[in-house]
Parts: sequence; structure tokens; C-alpha cells
Amino acid sequence: GVPDRIDLDSDNDGLYDLYESGLALPWILDDNRDGVIDSSFAMGTNGLADIVETSADSDTIIYNGGLVIDTDADGVLDFRDLDSDNDGIPDVTEIGGRDPDGDGRIGSGLPTVDTHGVPVGGGLMPVDSDGDGLPDQRERDADNDGQYDLIEAGGVDANNDGLVDGFTDNNGDGFDDGIALSALPLPDTDGNGLRDFQDLGDADQDGVSDSIDLDDDNDGIPDALEGNGAVDTDGDGIPDSLDLDSDNDGLFDLYESGIGDPLALDSNRDGRIESNFAVGANGLANIVETAPDTGVLHYNNGQPVDTDNDGMADFRDLDADNDAIRDVIEIGGSDPDDDGVIGTGVPSVNASGIPAGGGLLPRDVNNNGIADYREYGDTSPLVMIRTGLKGIGAIDSWSLLLLLPVLLLVRVANKKYWLLVVLIPGMASAENDDEYNRRMYVGAGVGLSIMAPETGGTGYVVDEDQDLGYRIYAGYDWNSALSVDISLASLGTTTLQPTGEIDYAINSASVLFYFYDEGENDHLGWAAYIKGGLGSIQNDANVPYERVNSLQIAYGIGAEYGWENGVAARVDFETYDEDASLLTAGLLYRFGGEKKPVVVAPAPEPEPIPQDDDLDGVLNAQDACPGTAQGAVVDARGCGPEPDSDGDGVSDSKDQCPGTEAHRKVDDRGCEFDKDGDGVVNAIDECPNTLAGATVNAVGCAVFETRIEGVNFKTASAQLTDNAKAILDTVAKVLVSIPGVRIQVEAHTDNVGREKDNQALSVARAQSVKEYLSVKGVTEDRLVAVGFGEGRPVDDNNTEAGRARNRRVEFSVITDTSR
Repeated sequence: GVPDRIDLDSDNDGLYDLYESGLALPWILDDNRDGVIDSSFAMGTNGLADIVETSADSDTIIYNGGLVIDTDADGVLDFRDLDSDNDGIPDVTEIGGRDPDGDGRIGSGLPTVDTHGVPVGGGLMPVDSDGDGLPDQRERDADNDGQYDLIEAGGVDANNDGLVDGFTDNNGDGFDDGIALSALPLPDTDGNGLRDFQDLGDADQDGVSDSIDLDDDNDGIPDALEGNGAVDTDGDGIPDSLDLDSDNDGLFDLYESGIGDPLALDSNRDGRIESNFAVGANGLANIVETAPDTGVLHYNNGQPVDTDNDGMADFRDLDADNDAIRDVIEIGGSDPDDDGVIGTGVPSVNASGIPAGGGLLPRDVNNNGIADYREYGDTSPLVMIRTGLKGIGAIDSWSLLLLLPVLLLVRVANKKYWLLVVLIPGMASAENDDEYNRRMYVGAGVGLSIMAPETGGTGYVVDEDQDLGYRIYAGYDWNSALSVDISLASLGTTTLQPTGEIDYAINSASVLFYFYDEGENDHLGWAAYIKGGLGSIQNDANVPYERVNSLQIAYGIGAEYGWENGVAARVDFETYDEDASLLTAGLLYRFGGEKKPVVVAPAPEPEPIPQDDDLDGVLNAQDACPGTAQGAVVDARGCGPEPDSDGDGVSDSKDQCPGTEAHRKVDDRGCEFDKDGDGVVNAIDECPNTLAGATVNAVGCAVFETRIEGVNFKTASAQLTDNAKAILDTVAKVLVSIPGVRIQVEAHTDNVGREKDNQALSVARAQSVKEYLSVKGVTEDRLVAVGFGEGRPVDDNNTEAGRARNRRVEFSVITDTSR
């Protein structure tokens, strides 16, 4: 009833005339898919769209040599031809339309059309199965598989030209009259939902075209038992016949098929029978058939297994044994929303229908040969991956290796100090607490984490147990030996095989005990500590897991190096549990400065009371003749009238040393005192206590009793120069010859550098001299090494010469038992 000139589908095959005109890609001109060239394209005065003319209003079309196309050259133009390529398959079928009566027109009988002649169900798009640019209704081999569509549709082609033999068209509709009365069978041999003439490719790469392959996905279950492409159990857009996990429970259909040992057929665990198992001409692996190419399964009476006999085969059943435990859980998968499908919500799947997190293996917890997902009443506890295993930090080769520095420090540290550590760890005197500047600090570090969850019996194994971790913390220095801190740590992710991840995060609070501090307990320079406290492991995973202990006793060790600006570098190792440890390196910052102790000056000594021992009225300080007989008349010097030529207080008659210099003290013989009997009188004797028998110099000093010139050290070190060693060799010989003497070796520095550093350097230099003398034969118990730093200068430190004199080594006698 609608003439062709205004009919958008003149032959009622469901395809617009525009699309059958011969224009290349005609749908580009019809964005809204209504069969009419869009108004956005200019129209000439002749009513033809300019884009289809050689030029505007030329009345000559640009396509197909100026003529509407007639693909099969049967005299019927394609837009009126019900079988444009004359392959025996009507156009309506080749574009995917419905034609139950096989007459080549869409629908059954005469279709109902609208005012534009478009039939109900029409307005379809051309199909190009092989993607070669030529639509199927114009191509005699639509899937480009080397077989004409006529043959694949069940027709006869004696001359092998792809055209209907003995073509008859008495009604002029372009469709063979015989086929119009008895349609070709149009088989779908592999049952994948695609008729053979449009079924291209080989989905499972087994060498058998999908059009004749009875098992397109090679999962051991024939396509016919998977719905022949018409069933999509999990609704993921991939029909069961091509879906390796039809119910998205994380377990391959092959493993749920009922085959005796499916894992033996799938060594690479991809859900397909391996290519080394022969496949027959029908596309089924011979090993699953009773005999090659029979198409009859040898397992479970020729049907996929249905464990709970509920009418749904296991490969489609989310609870195969109907025990109220989802299969995904019984194979160790993750199902947070408890819908039986792996993961949360609708999972994303790949081209083979495998969901994210899928491809898991069956488990048999009680080892009875029946997979858990098929065993009803299996009451054995479900084995899950376990974290937080012991509730206390690990004692293993890692932690022992990291504790080794502590053991070395114990070996070299002062024994008395370590006795104090053992007896009263953490104690500090009230006086020290008052002087110590308590400080807050913050810090962060990154490093290596170790995570080793227990996977025994789960079907999982740890693939990677190390990751990059970090720790942020804040703390408080309570006193010079104790600090407390809290920290947040992320250890990263441990990966599992066949698939899965577990993240570790830990909150902890610890007490740090500093057992070594180079900077006199002010955390300057090197310091080392041990630590202990409580931690709490937190996990996040995409696999089932159990945290055995959420609270841990954590411990560790660390070392740091601090600068005066409050910044310190810290290396820290902490183990939280048997499955979680963290080694980090980073920086911290202490707020506030160091509080210096208040130094109280000593009280001045009282002035001495003037004395007059001989009671002659002349004080001792002015008495030139002490010991005058009581009652004797004395002069202003405290001497009697008896002549005393040298004025030394001893009368000439008793003076055995006449001519003594004025103001020199003398004994009752009038001779100057020589206390040590070394031949040098006290007045000029700079060493009045020289040991008996010791050779002295002009000022009465033995080589071990005064500053030793030439005892020098290498710059900024305690290493003796060769010249210094030669001088000390002489000192050693003298000391060896006088065994009853104990000597104090005293080292001094100038004031260049920090006072603390100078003090340490002087101690080291005194010790170096002591050790050298010991090597040369002076027993160590006769020597005491003392460093005075810059505190006892003998000259002005503002001059180079003065500083040189202040850098010195002196000896003093402590004990003399040689007399």
C-alpha cells in the first residue's frame, strides 16, 4: 500500500532501502537510524541530497556507476531483492531478523507497516560477520571460512559458485521460488548461537572451526549441554558454551564438570584441556569421550555432574553440595557480599568469562578424595590463611641478625655500666632528671617489610613476602635513658599464588631504653636503644583469612645519630609477630634545645690565721729565725743579736752554708732545704718529691715528674708520633728501674674546638701514652691516665705559642714506696 518512492523498506526484508542502495557506509548519512538521509546534509532543488550526486542538482548519483546496486545481477535491485546475493539465505536472515515462515520477509505472513512502509521489527542494521566491509546479505562467504554460505546453510551447489542452482524467480522478488517454499535448514552445528554460515574463528584454538566444534571453549562440557550459546548463567555477556566459569564462583567449569581428575588435564591452570590431549574432528577432546568423535562423554553417564541432584549441574550451581556454604568459600575465594559470586557485586570478567580473583583450585580439607564444595556435611573447620600468629615478635634468623649489633656493643662496653643496666634498667637519679631537658619528637622512616602469613592447608602459597613499608611516629624523651613513642606503620602487601593479596598495617606503642649514648645522654652523636611495647595488626585481603591475635607484644632495636639542631637519623627494626616485621631508615626531629646543668662555684676557703710558732713576737711569715729560744731578744726579723752574715736566720757560728742568698729558707744548719735529696735545693727544685736515686735535671725533676717536651700526636687524634715514642722509651726505662712508683699520666689541650670534644681527646691521648709505656715494660697497675681537656692552661690560649704550651703531657707521682 506504500509505493516504493516513499517506502523506506520496499521489499519488507527489515533493511532500509538506503542501506541497500549501494552507498558505502550509508548509516553515516543516517545518525538517527530512521532510513532517511539526515537533514544536516544539503538538499538541492531537485530533491536529491547533494552528497549522493556527482554535483548539486546534477541528477547523477555518485555510487555504483550511477546505478542502484544489483549484487547478484538477477535484474532485481537489492532494495527490492529478498536474497541480494542469491545464496539461498534471505537478506532478513543474514541481518539477524526473524522470518519464521521462511518467505524472505520479516515476521510471519504479510507484515504490518507504518506510513513510511517500515515493517514491525524492521529498521535493522546490516551485519558484517568477517569484518571485511561487505555486509553478509551481499557476500556469498559471510564468515570468510572458505565455505560458501549456501553450503553451510544446507543447500546444494553443484557448480561451486555459491549461487542457488537452477534459480527460479517467477514472482520477481529475487528469492528462489523453491527455497521460498522450503527454507534451507541453516544449522548451528556447535550450538553456540551462531548459524554455521556466520560462525567464524576457532575460540579454543583446537584446529576445529567453531561452526562444527562441539566444545568451543574446550572445557570438557559439550556446547549442547551448555545451552548452545543461548544460555548465559552468570549474565556476564558470555554464553556458557564460551564461558570457562559459567557461574562466576571462581572455579573453572572443567573442574566442576565431573571429570575424574580435571587438574591432570589442565597443567597450566587456565580452565581448558591442554593442547597435548588429542581433539577429534568434532572438536571434543578424545579423552572425555567414550571413543574419538562419538560425542558421548565417558564421565558421569554422559552428563556434567549435579552433586546435590537439584536439577542444576555443578558448573552452574553456586552451592553444588547444598550445604549452605557457597562453593566460592569452600574453594578459598572471597565473597564479602555472600552472593555466591566471587568478589563484591558483579565481577569484571575477561574474554573467556573468568572473573577477577577467579581461577582457584578445589580444596579437600579432610583429604578424603572428595572436594569440599561437593561434600555435604563436611564439618571439619574451614582452613583459612592466618595472620597475627603468635601474638609476640618473631625470633628467627632475621631478628637475630639485626640483634647482632647489640651483642657487639655488650662485648666492648664498660662492664660496670652493663651491670647497672642489668640491675636497674631505666633508672635515673632525681638530680639527673632535674637537669635533663625532656623533649618531644616526631619522625618517619621507610624500608623493608617482611610478611609471612601461614597458608598451610589452604591451597595458597606465599609468592612475595617482602615489600616497601613505612612508619610514622611521635615520642617523648622522658629522661636521658628512657623514651616512649607511638607509631603507625604500613608494611605493604604480600602476594599469594595462585592469586590473592593481604595488606598489613600496625599501630604500636613502645618504650625505648638507650643503653649507649656517645653524647653524654643528650642524644647527640651516636646512640643505640632497645625497645618493647604493644602493637595491633590490621589486615585487608581479597582472600579468606583469620587474624589469630590482634594484639601483639612487639620489640626491636635501633640506632640513631643526632645533631645539635634537633635532627637525627634513625635506623629501626621492630618485629610485631611471627608473620610481621619492619626495618626502616629515616629522620626524626626533637623539639626544644638542650638544658645545660647549672654549675655552682665552690665556696672560697677561709683566710689562714697568722701564726708565731716560737712566740718571739715576729709572725712566722716574717720570722727569718724560726725556733728562737723562748725569751730571747730578737730583731725585726725574729733573730737574736748573734751575727748572721748571710741573713738566713742561722748565726754564723752554726751556719754550715755561709753565703746563702737572701730570703732563701734554710735548715738549722743554715743550708737551703733539699727535701728529696736530689742535690737541687727546694728553692729552685721544681720537683721537690723526686724519688731517691732518680737522675734529675737542673731544676730537680726526673723525666717522669714534669712536662715532657716532644710528646706529640698526629693531628686531631691520639696516635703518637715516632718522635714521641722515642722520648717515651727513655721515660719507660727510668720507671722500670724504680718499681715502687705509681705515675699519673696527665694530658691537656688548648681551647680550639668544642670543650666536650677536647675533653674526650685529652682522655684518649693520656690513655695512648699509658698503653705505650705498658708495652715498654711498665706494669699497667703503676699507671693512671687522666685527661684534663682545656681546663688547666699554663699559657695564653689567644696566641699560637700559648696554645702550643697548653697542648702538653705531664707526669706526676701518685705513690712512692721506693724510699
